Amino acid sequence: MLLRLIPQEVLPLRAARRTLFARRNSISVTKYGRGAHAERMMTMNDSLSARVRSILTKEGVFVLGDDLAETIRRTSDRLPRAQDVSDDEQRCPTTLAGIRANLDRLFVRHLHQVQESLLLPEAFDRLDECCKRGAMRIADIGSGLGAAAMAAMDVANKTVGMLGGGRGSSLATDIVLNDVSEPALAEGQRMLRSAASRIASRLRLRQMVPLSTPFPASAKQLRRIAGMLGPYDFIFMSYSLVSVKEEALYTEIAGGLRCVTELGEGSTCGIILQDKFHESMARRLAGELGVSCNKVTIRQEVHDRSNSNEVQSYTFFRSVLSGKTAPVTVC
Repeated sequence: MLLRLIPQEVLPLRAARRTLFARRNSISVTKYGRGAHAERMMTMNDSLSARVRSILTKEGVFVLGDDLAETIRRTSDRLPRAQDVSDDEQRCPTTLAGIRANLDRLFVRHLHQVQESLLLPEAFDRLDECCKRGAMRIADIGSGLGAAAMAAMDVANKTVGMLGGGRGSSLATDIVLNDVSEPALAEGQRMLRSAASRIASRLRLRQMVPLSTPFPASAKQLRRIAGMLGPYDFIFMSYSLVSVKEEALYTEIAGGLRCVTELGEGSTCGIILQDKFHESMARRLAGELGVSCNKVTIRQEVHDRSNSNEVQSYTFFRSVLSGKTAPVTVC
């Protein structure tokens, strides 16, 4: 049905990965085979990501900022409410009532999980490069309403602010939304434009391209779009495997991901997220890609219908991919 897959490059844990020791007021970094300049840069990025995390969280709990909360609330309020929306329709909405149910129950949860994933060293290094370059390109495969793209916009906006970007320096952002649900694509574009307008001083939404061809059949189109915009910096695939029924599809999906991520020649960061109820699917795709699949738990603030707040822990599975890890694929 809604096959939402991101051609993001799943970056494996590198042997030269940093180890961060924070002790009160001092930070020391252990590296392997890195020069002094690279070590200083990684230390700076660690410190920067920690500062961004402190804005996204409160006492270790991810909370939704007022700008995004208002965007989501306004979108939800103007959509019809239905009492009998199925779980499948909430996850992969194809109707306006399904879109509202997704916004009310699942959207913020997925957004926080992408935010947390973008603070990983391998992802944040790429984000830092985007902010310094002044441009970011995103492919959100199986995008639904664009939770992953919105999360990336939000984290990037905060990072630009930390780097000292003000009115004179904005991050030009291009986004490709790939989903088979036309209503979800339409509402997702409206929400992302609204979110961008609220953070316009630091982020400029340059182009947004909707793509309704199902993945992995859309891989060739995604490559053509990248040929015009430039290689993607981030490729997201969030909660997209629930519709995979045939074993052979995992090979096709993995091939499609490699087909798109290799364009970045190792610089593209791909993040694949899947809920804890589909662990076998997440591990099956990771195995096909030859990358690790890790179980992650984060704490998030949840807004219920009575407008009170509560904190819950959510567990999901994550893989990270880069073009350097994927063999060349002809597509």
